[in-house]
Amino acid sequence: MNERIERLSNGDFQVAYSCYCYNCNKDRMVGGLPYVMTLMIVCPTCGNKRCPHSTDHKLACTNSNERGQAGSRYE
Repeated sequence: MNERIERLSNGDFQVAYSCYCYNCNKDRMVGGLPYVMTLMIVCPTCGNKRCPHSTDHKLACTNSNERGQAGSRYE
């Protein structure tokens, strides 16, 4: 998967995921809950949740939060 182990400043370790997109994280579980239910997934470039880039890192950022964008999970 897209994960690596990072050491925190207090000496503890955590799993860090290299991809932020919905498609790469939709099957990941955190504390018995699907990861995608624990936070709002947004595009790292524009910050919009409906941007297709937040759904799949392979899609381009549209810098838009409009509904119905091709490739967006909110299509």
